[in-house]
Amino acid sequence: MTHQTNDIILRIRRYFRCLWMALIGRNPYIEDSEELWKKIGELEKLKENYCMALDRWEEASINARELSQSNVRLTAQVNNLRNLVEKLRERIRDKERIIDKYEKSPIYNKVDEKKD
Repeated sequence: MTHQTNDIILRIRRYFRCLWMALIGRNPYIEDSEELWKKIGELEKLKENYCMALDRWEEASINARELSQSNVRLTAQVNNLRNLVEKLRERIRDKERIIDKYEKSPIYNKVDEKKD
């Protein structure tokens, strides 16, 4: 109970002190108002930074989406090129088999004999 009465007495004392200062023409809240203006300035800077961060976040999101789409497209293109390379390798192997068969055939040997 004494804590509550001390609290009430302090509030009443502060009230009369602020009232007296206001009556004599002094602003009792000048320190508080200066600090408040500083805080308001800081908040405005924070708001600007927050807005810039949101804009950059949106740009980054758009860029990430574009990169993801490009990645999918390029991955498909790489897979197509790999398939093409494998098909070409298979065709080269087929041609090599044909050349080997031709070299082993008697027709090839006859052509060599005619050249000599």
